[in-house]
Amino acid sequence: MFVDRQNGVVTATYNVAQYEGQEELPDGHADLVAYQLVGLKRRRLVEVAAELARQSALGFVYEGKAYQLDEASQGRIDALATKAERVVAGRPNATWDGRFIAADNTEVTFTAEEFGAFADAASNVVIARRFHARDLKNQILAATSAEDLEAIDVTTGWD
Repeated sequence: MFVDRQNGVVTATYNVAQYEGQEELPDGHADLVAYQLVGLKRRRLVEVAAELARQSALGFVYEGKAYQLDEASQGRIDALATKAERVVAGRPNATWDGRFIAADNTEVTFTAEEFGAFADAASNVVIARRFHARDLKNQILAATSAEDLEAIDVTTGWD
């Protein structure tokens, strides 16, 4: 394997020499293994991001009903939760319609208090998933071998 280095660190690999005198490293050389491990870590970090996005797209179930939990839906939930707080606090001109749309496109009606509990549940799911993704990333960054990286299952532990 032929390599390029920058500041002593392998930055690229080639199966064929790209220029005369290019450094060649044998398979299993420590510098080559370290370079490959960085690439594997990057791939696994991308997998975590993709799984977090997939989990968000799955939404969540609240009181037996499925709701979307993508970023746009989170924004709608937060906006209505703020409005519900104002209604519960008795703010002047605060009105409450109470309708929200579930994942199956049916309307669900909440009182302001009920919507606050719903918004808290949604927020708890979002936060738990975000921290699970962070934990997975920390495991990946701490891995010292390809075997350690492959042992990390990015598809479990989300709920």
